[in-house]
Amino acid sequence: MLNHLKISTKIISAVLAISLIGLALSAYSAWQMKRIDQDYSYLIDVRDAAIMNVLRASRFTNQTAYAAYKTMAYHGASAEAKTAAAEVEKDTGNVRNLLEKASAALPDAKDDLAGLTATFGTIAEEASDGTASGLKDEDDAARASLAQMDKSVDAYMKQSVALGDRLIADNASRSSNLTSNVNSTIVLTIAGTLLGMVLGIGGAVFISSKGITGPLNLLGKRMKELAAGQLDVPVEGQDRRDEVGAMAKAVQVFKDAANQ
Repeated sequence: MLNHLKISTKIISAVLAISLIGLALSAYSAWQMKRIDQDYSYLIDVRDAAIMNVLRASRFTNQTAYAAYKTMAYHGASAEAKTAAAEVEKDTGNVRNLLEKASAALPDAKDDLAGLTATFGTIAEEASDGTASGLKDEDDAARASLAQMDKSVDAYMKQSVALGDRLIADNASRSSNLTSNVNSTIVLTIAGTLLGMVLGIGGAVFISSKGITGPLNLLGKRMKELAAGQLDVPVEGQDRRDEVGAMAKAVQVFKDAANQ
């Protein structure tokens, strides 16, 4: 096939092949980096935010318990007790909202978060009972409800800490994998570029030697032989459709003229 292509076409083909290899490597690198960027964004914007919501829910849980105790510590009709009761209701809503958001963002932790939500439901019920008794200055009843609440809060905190530790460890593992993917992409891109250069240069040398310089050198040798009087030498390449073929045919004309 090389025999029938113009020299300019051969050169363009070699350049095009090297360019296509470079383009393919660039496209692969861009696709990998975009995917890694998306994974990092998910890790930071979604998973880290969800873990923060779990931690914030724990803080609001403690605040709920503290506010419930305040309703018992102050006289039921006092502004402090009423404010504390409002805080119990508000913090309860905050915890449920945060756990709901975390559950939506962390499908892999849905069961654990469902367990947390159930435990907090018990805390909310006991806090509500304690608050109601505290506002009525029924301290013994309030104390009994809040004592049960303390046990539920302790169970909740153990669940929350275990879940938080697991999620943080999982995020660290994901981050490490993404870093490895970045390094692998860099190595593969560099290695592919070097391999592309080698293949491209090798292809260019092959095209040049087989399709351009090799035939031209042979044709030059025949011309020297003809000039030296060796009129029986063959003129190769006349069947070619490129510039070398045209030159070979011209040399054959000179040879035929010299033999007459």
